[in-house]
Amino acid sequence: MNNTTHEQRPPPPPELASLENTVDLAHLISGIYISIIAVLTINGNGLLLLAIIKDPFKSFRTPTTLFVVGLAVADVLTGAVVEPLTAYIYIGHYLKFHLNPDKRKAFIDCAYFTSQISFVTMNASFLILLALTFCQYVAISFPHKHRSIVNHRNVMTALIVIAIYSVLFSLLPEYNVPLRLKMEIDVLLNTNAIALVLLLSYGLLYRAYHLHLSRVSSLDENQAARALRREQEREFTVANLLLVSFFLVFTLPSMILWNLRLYKYYDTRSLPFDQQLRLSLATALAFDVLFMKFALDPCIYAWRLSKYRHAIKKIIKCGQDVSEIDASIPTNTTSLASSRHAGVDRKKGQERGRSGSTAFPLNLPHQSMAEPEF
Repeated sequence: MNNTTHEQRPPPPPELASLENTVDLAHLISGIYISIIAVLTINGNGLLLLAIIKDPFKSFRTPTTLFVVGLAVADVLTGAVVEPLTAYIYIGHYLKFHLNPDKRKAFIDCAYFTSQISFVTMNASFLILLALTFCQYVAISFPHKHRSIVNHRNVMTALIVIAIYSVLFSLLPEYNVPLRLKMEIDVLLNTNAIALVLLLSYGLLYRAYHLHLSRVSSLDENQAARALRREQEREFTVANLLLVSFFLVFTLPSMILWNLRLYKYYDTRSLPFDQQLRLSLATALAFDVLFMKFALDPCIYAWRLSKYRHAIKKIIKCGQDVSEIDASIPTNTTSLASSRHAGVDRKKGQERGRSGSTAFPLNLPHQSMAEPEF
């Protein structure tokens, strides 16, 4: 995250005054907007953490839940630290703190600190999201090896490595690493590479799921089972497209901006003043879009799963009986439909459960088909 501060300069020519006023107003609006987003980010991810910690149905004891916790913690830190400070910086731009000799140093130090913290929380969030996608792929493609690969020890190791990498990367300038090199690593590795791998992972996930369907299709012996399978396939396709669209909509603007900042507009001080203003406006808009991702992560990656919704409903109702909650929310979402769903005997249902050990529930047609195995 890079926030541009303007040096003291003479008043702009009359033809640029209107553009400068527009940029100042955009900074004020962005500051107010990000303040609201910060509250939503903290509340949404806080509820997600509360549901996992309370765990009223004992359904969040799987290793993958640790990745969900890590993602929520990274997003909470973004909402509690990065977003409020960014809102302060934008409002400070509007109030011309960077031109006030008494406030200039503190303002610039705040912008630098915010940039460093954002490298930690945002990179960790994207890397954990990549790890979650990998877990889904392993669960579908290698169901018999899934438990040995995705276990508590390996997940904790991955989270520790992600945390250490994110912190050390943010501290590169403290070890005399040139800022330009740090930006190149961030853009090429933490931004472009992760985005490409995520998109490829969604494609592989979609392909693996269809291969999985072909492996278990021989167990579908009647029209009802085939219809259920087609419905599951449709829901999985919609969910996968939703994840891809979500990622592109909220991260693509900032990706484009960071690449332009590095390879075309790196030395902003050498740009004409009008281009500096337009670049500052584009930066504010790109971050406005990006910050929405951290507020919506719980909705996209957790709240669409019924067991999270049921858990928080149970917590809110202080443990009272909730009639609409299923009698048993499965801790292992890999069992298949009973005979009342698929029209097959109990033995077939058990056999299908063994061959369908995936990250997606194949037994509850009302649930999302992209439910990770938490």
